Amino acid sequence: MKATIKIEKTHFNFKHTLLLLIILPFLSCQEQFSMIDPPSNNNNEDSTEVDGYFVKTNGTGDGTSWDDAMSPDDFISRLNDGFETDDNIYIAGGVYYTGKQATDVMMISKALNIVGGFDPNSSGNNIEIQYPSAFETIFSADLNNNNTPDAGDCRIMEITTIGTIKLNGITLTNGFVNEGENRPCIQINNGARLELEYCKITNNKSAITASANAGGAAIYIKNGTVNCFKTEISDNRSDNRGGAIRLAESNSGSSTLILNSCLIKDNVLTGAYGGAIQVSGSNCPIYCINTTITNNKANLGGAGINSGFDVYLINSTVVNNTCNDGTQGHDIRCESTNKFVIINSIVTGNPEKTNNTNPSICINGATKSIISRGYNIIGNHGGTGSYTTHTSDIYGKYLDDIFGINTLEANNGYPFSIALKQNFQGAPLATLLSFAMSQFPYGDIAVDQRGETRADPSSIGAFEFK
Repeated sequence: MKATIKIEKTHFNFKHTLLLLIILPFLSCQEQFSMIDPPSNNNNEDSTEVDGYFVKTNGTGDGTSWDDAMSPDDFISRLNDGFETDDNIYIAGGVYYTGKQATDVMMISKALNIVGGFDPNSSGNNIEIQYPSAFETIFSADLNNNNTPDAGDCRIMEITTIGTIKLNGITLTNGFVNEGENRPCIQINNGARLELEYCKITNNKSAITASANAGGAAIYIKNGTVNCFKTEISDNRSDNRGGAIRLAESNSGSSTLILNSCLIKDNVLTGAYGGAIQVSGSNCPIYCINTTITNNKANLGGAGINSGFDVYLINSTVVNNTCNDGTQGHDIRCESTNKFVIINSIVTGNPEKTNNTNPSICINGATKSIISRGYNIIGNHGGTGSYTTHTSDIYGKYLDDIFGINTLEANNGYPFSIALKQNFQGAPLATLLSFAMSQFPYGDIAVDQRGETRADPSSIGAFEFK
């Protein structure tokens, strides 16, 4: 039995109505990925309009209300086939273990909307919430309770549906795997679309070294789309091919990653290629807007991003990512031909580690290339490929030049960002709009990572200087 409750529908932010009225006709023929604001916390009234279930750590009921919330075991056991397509599931703050033994995993075979962050003391049918929430809903694989992903812990989530899974306000942590083809945290197999909003994926580990099965400790997209908004992916670790995220292909299916207003930080790759993000397929695009990728580490080959396919960076900051061997690029390693495009973004590192033979950007191959659409700050680039320059680009600037104190802070927004020490005047909004219409139909180019309105012309990178 399901409770009938009121849910506020999510929507686009229309405070830049004129800009959207200009851009939307151009996007009408393309698949759009809505980047939405969280529901507002307006009242505590109950209502009876939309179906849903309720879950609490101490629940014992059938899930028809917060007062009769279902138990974690009931919720986990029903995930595979016990809910109906597009059911809404509301989860109170607390820790929810994703299994009882190392071979367990949350298997999701239907499209579901899973919403976390509710007060554990909630009652009735109230589902009003505002993010980021003070009540963390945690999906944990830490079966041995040592806060370390290691032997004895299980995986977290495998998505086998072809539909859409939506996670709001969920933390996924301590997933572990050391053999086989599986990944420890989120694995997408069959063309699903996963939407993450105000989520956190942290402290997961893949200990696999064989290149075909390694990497993607936080997210592994074998075939599907992951669309992240206001999401942090941090402190994940892999032994090869993608410390946090790995995109690949299966049965000719494509994989797509969209990062909008996200923070990707402190992920570690003990092996090679993609300290934070690794692309291992020929049809695996990345779209990155208003996002900070920082402090990730790898042994070799792009501690920020390593890709041989389409990458589009707009209004983003990729800085201070470090390889032990920097000869193939500290921040970015490109193996793409005319498909790696950067505009109004910062890509640079620590000048003590970045030089002509250890560049911020390595273009790895004589036929490979990166295209600048202008208004970028680049430490330097190297390798045997070509970098198409733009007269508005700024070269030879490093961390101290741009940020002063290179620290992640709230800066009156969410998630954390790195503040500019001075304004580096970037692209006019019309230029960004033109780029978005032609190649980047995701997100709002008129705001920064925090949601602050951008000036015209804007500042370079994910942070708008005020």
